[in-house]
Amino acid sequence: MGVPPTIQTRSLTTSTTLHESLSVEERASKIARWGEIRAMTQEEANAQLSVEELEAYNRYYAEMREGVLKMQELATIMMKNVEPPRIMPKTKGQRKRDKWARVQAREAANASA
Repeated sequence: MGVPPTIQTRSLTTSTTLHESLSVEERASKIARWGEIRAMTQEEANAQLSVEELEAYNRYYAEMREGVLKMQELATIMMKNVEPPRIMPKTKGQRKRDKWARVQAREAANASA
């Protein structure tokens, strides 16, 4: 019997903005400010935002672009399975031509042997 492997977990004591205990008014003002920041263009953000807000803005839009690219890639993969390429069935004449070609190839192989 072996010793079970140890499992590493993330520390639950790490502090993030989600763990902050803010009052409703403080949260409302932060939410409203972030709504304004999100609506800015890159040029407006570079000109108007503080360093921390600009970093948050750039990080947010980098994650958004990455997510959109992943979803586009996933959609193309899924569409390959939804609409498989269709191969037209052979006509009766094509089947006869293929059979005749096999017969000719077999006779040529027998004649040369």
